Amino acid sequence: MSEELLEEFDELQNAKKLLLKVGLTEYQATILSFLLLMGESKASTLYEVSNVPSAKVYETLNELGNMGLVKIRPGRPTIYLSIPPERIMETLINHKKKELEDQISTLEKISKEFSERLSPIYDKSVKKGHTELLRIVKVGKPSEGETRRLFANAKTEINIFSKVMEYAPKLIDVLEEAANRGVKIKIILLDRDEFDPERQKIAAAIEEILVKRLGSSLEIKFSPKVPLRGCIVDSDNNGGCIFLSEELEVPLFLREAAVSENQALVSSLKLFFDLIWKHVAD
Repeated sequence: MSEELLEEFDELQNAKKLLLKVGLTEYQATILSFLLLMGESKASTLYEVSNVPSAKVYETLNELGNMGLVKIRPGRPTIYLSIPPERIMETLINHKKKELEDQISTLEKISKEFSERLSPIYDKSVKKGHTELLRIVKVGKPSEGETRRLFANAKTEINIFSKVMEYAPKLIDVLEEAANRGVKIKIILLDRDEFDPERQKIAAAIEEILVKRLGSSLEIKFSPKVPLRGCIVDSDNNGGCIFLSEELEVPLFLREAAVSENQALVSSLKLFFDLIWKHVAD
């Protein structure tokens, strides 16, 4: 193969790679790259040089023509020409925009009917189905993320067990949003007498933040023991919970929390919370 032919082959391959990268199919990229290199061509010539099957050559040329990337000059034979390279990207962008607009329009037209027809079927299947009892997540960012999700979706009540509620500064924004929606928030904290003086200062500072930001939506009680840490949200309204047991011998970063939307479990934890709430001082 001569040096000139090698150079043309490299140019052809580079053009094809770029066209594939912008979303053209294998056949479309092959045909258009040959047209860019040749300037113009008959379909029969493209078939001979491109190794694209004959029927696919005509089909692909029509596709490229509909996309505005190839001009068709009628005659005997019909001649096909690529548009200038500097216009290809602009044409492709406009073509993709039109495709997306058409798809969105179609989705909008059927969305109401889709929901009306399938929602009753889905509701029946959910009622028949089994809600997963527990999901396990790592303590730290994963557990904080699950807690944030529960707070954000709360409709009526949030009940929290915690020692000091160290994570409060990170989640106070979503708790405040819940309070502004009318959600009632109850928190059981470990009695400050259980802490050393330094820890008592931290506990007091966090309590001050909670009271200031949550106002009348908040109630706090203190217990000499807090066997669980976590929260229960909307126990009577398709809510959820996240909790972990106290394991002093296990480093915090190795601990795991359990997340559940199982209504029987959520309701049971709420009963446990209410029992402690009833028997501890304000």
